[in-house]
Amino acid sequence: MKMLILALLMAAITILLAVVPQKLKTPYKLLLSVVVLLGCLKQQLIRLAGGPLFFAPDLPGWILLPSNWLYAVTVLFFLLLAASWILLAAVGGITWCWRKIAWGHFMRIFRKLPLILLILSVVLTSWGMYCGMTAPEVKRVTFAHKQLPAAAENMRIAVLADLHIDNITCGEHIQKIIDQTNALQADVIVILGDIVDGTVQKRRQDVLLLEKLQAPYGVFAIMGNHDCYSGYREWMEFFRQMNFTMLENRHYQLPNKVYLSGMPDPAARKMAGVEPDLEQTLSGIPAEAFNILLAHRPGTAHEAAGRAVDLQLSGHTHGGMIRFFDRLIGRFNGGFISGFYRLNDLTLYVSNGTAIWNGFPIRLGRPSEITLITLKRN
Repeated sequence: MKMLILALLMAAITILLAVVPQKLKTPYKLLLSVVVLLGCLKQQLIRLAGGPLFFAPDLPGWILLPSNWLYAVTVLFFLLLAASWILLAAVGGITWCWRKIAWGHFMRIFRKLPLILLILSVVLTSWGMYCGMTAPEVKRVTFAHKQLPAAAENMRIAVLADLHIDNITCGEHIQKIIDQTNALQADVIVILGDIVDGTVQKRRQDVLLLEKLQAPYGVFAIMGNHDCYSGYREWMEFFRQMNFTMLENRHYQLPNKVYLSGMPDPAARKMAGVEPDLEQTLSGIPAEAFNILLAHRPGTAHEAAGRAVDLQLSGHTHGGMIRFFDRLIGRFNGGFISGFYRLNDLTLYVSNGTAIWNGFPIRLGRPSEITLITLKRN
């Protein structure tokens, strides 16, 4: 219901600011208003057509891509329009007080603005979808810590996050990600949740491609919120039958004495009755050990700080997707967006994500990534 109210509010503001002021005949204004309304209500409409799963991932790509393009254009247009209106209103108010320009001249400028912003929104959305659907870049970072075991010096961790395997991210694109990851020759591969959108029945063949991931210490994964929406218990069982080690409120000691620990996303509580339990996850890890926590949402770092966690790896934010607007994403994720953060003795790394999410499949200044973390002693 909240999403519907927000969508209707966005539509109403857009129509009021962009459509109503135009010198057009009423039928044309009505047509433009309908297009705006359809764009804003995209999420609700595709759920009506695509079933109960979050953002209808089982709809064919030829429906998802155009509808997502229209939605992204509408959202960007709304954000740019609102920001411009606030700026112009402030300037117009000041100049009205100073009597330097007439209010009518200000309104003529305001009527021309929507077309410029619409063109800009179309260009940015089209480019953003192209960037979002290209192969991820390999981002190489180094993390040094005094408690790292000697045997783990120069250990390489390949990090995948937010694959969102569906009818857009599938087949050949997943195979490219696998090839890129294997080429890094990492010691261990970790997947930070949101592996899939859709049921086991619909997505099994594309997900099975991930069995080709290879690392000497294996592949470790946790469940993200979208995995919970898609059927937590069914996917957990499926992943366990693959070559994944699923970290569900537990930890695992690697041969080089590094600990990997992980817990499911909080959405598991509602969707499957599985409680994310940091206490249970960390129980038994020696205080002097070097421990890496896998937690889908970066906000978990606030709870993990001061505990037996040296490095937390998270995804979920997609790096904010759009630079400059990414601060809004950060407000819902404990202030974390992308890259390294320090909280007391804990270091958090937030991945930009390795693919896109069909709900808003664009990237502008926040490219997808496969992260290669090299561990060092200091």
